[in-house]
Amino acid sequence: NARTPSSVVDKNTVSVTSKDSRGKVIDGPTSMQTDVITAGTIGGSPRFETATDTPGFKDSATVTFTTAGQVQAGGFVKLVMPDLNAGTALQSEWGFEDPSVSYIAPILGLEDVPAFFDKSSRTLTFEIAGATMSQSTHHVITISNVRTPSSVVDANTVSVTTHDAAIRLIDATASMATDAIAAGALVLAEFDASTDTP
Repeated sequence: NARTPSSVVDKNTVSVTSKDSRGKVIDGPTSMQTDVITAGTIGGSPRFETATDTPGFKDSATVTFTTAGQVQAGGFVKLVMPDLNAGTALQSEWGFEDPSVSYIAPILGLEDVPAFFDKSSRTLTFEIAGATMSQSTHHVITISNVRTPSSVVDANTVSVTTHDAAIRLIDATASMATDAIAAGALVLAEFDASTDTP
């Protein structure tokens, strides 16, 4: 039941000494090298699924993924939304308007936490509050007040990282899938001429 450090670290050394039952040295101290602790890979077919898949619509999104290593309470999750070339290819990209995060699974009922969106880097950040995100566990999170792009776009990918409270890397993936955003349908569309004669 050895637990690795809370985030990536370089290799290091352990000092090892063996002693007899009276506490007298038999061997050592001898330096023993540890392994490098590298970032894990977020798995579980990670997805960013919007409740409404039409342009310019504010609704919720459900984020699902499986952790590799645990994220202790006080840690963070960061989502970097895809670069859609706003201002050239379309008017506005993915947006978040005073978003908050609700934990759905595996723990339901934790207090909602605020999320923070940096438009310049397209990064949404929220803290893991109230409980640790367990290792090798499928997590389901709902994000409120998500604004879809301003026009139709193909399905794309979000880069996701988890971090400890010191904002050091735990796990990562660049392949969280978004939904395609398709054209909406006009409701009660009507063209009514003031005069209906030839």
